[in-house]
Amino acid sequence: MTTCCKWCILAKQPTIQKILDIAYSQVGYVEKPVNITKYGRHFKSNPAQWCGLFVMWVFEKAGYHDFPNTAYTPNGVKEWKARKLWKTSGEVKPGSIVYFDFKGDGIDRVSHVGIAVLHLANNQVLCIEGNTSSSIQGDQRNGGEVCIKSRHPNDIVGWAEPEYEKAWHPIASEIFQAYHHGAKPYQETDPDETDPKPVAKKAAKKVAKK
Repeated sequence: MTTCCKWCILAKQPTIQKILDIAYSQVGYVEKPVNITKYGRHFKSNPAQWCGLFVMWVFEKAGYHDFPNTAYTPNGVKEWKARKLWKTSGEVKPGSIVYFDFKGDGIDRVSHVGIAVLHLANNQVLCIEGNTSSSIQGDQRNGGEVCIKSRHPNDIVGWAEPEYEKAWHPIASEIFQAYHHGAKPYQETDPDETDPKPVAKKAAKKVAKK
């Protein structure tokens, strides 16, 4: 039986650019109805709170190998710690898996997860997240949308840094610009799109003209 070393697996992993492009292509998706989503359908988990399912779906579509089950966010944290990829200090790198505990929401544990885009100059972290709200007043961990969010470090419990193929990822700055313009590039096609189309550069150029 042929075995594959860590470096063989790493060479087959997607780039951060591909992860962020697929995640960004979903911004604007809204659940229909509550907690019924294409991400839950894909993993046969409907109805379910789906922030973790969204992250898993993005990485699967990008071709990431051996991504842990983070549908229940505390289990995801446990698995990343076991793999020694867990961080609680320093700069959050693009493509990191960020876990949150929102203060005052009645749940005193990790209860939400998203994908980091940029660590901003004000120490907040720009993320793409499933099952959150575009409104500050909305439910941040069960809001029913895929959104770009800027998160305060006080809400971040920690993050995992998956092993990626190294490559430049200019899409991060494009998503940052799109965040400020309120871009929502998601276009509904097949309910469980097997091949999400790269949209970031096209959408960023469109909003820049406004």
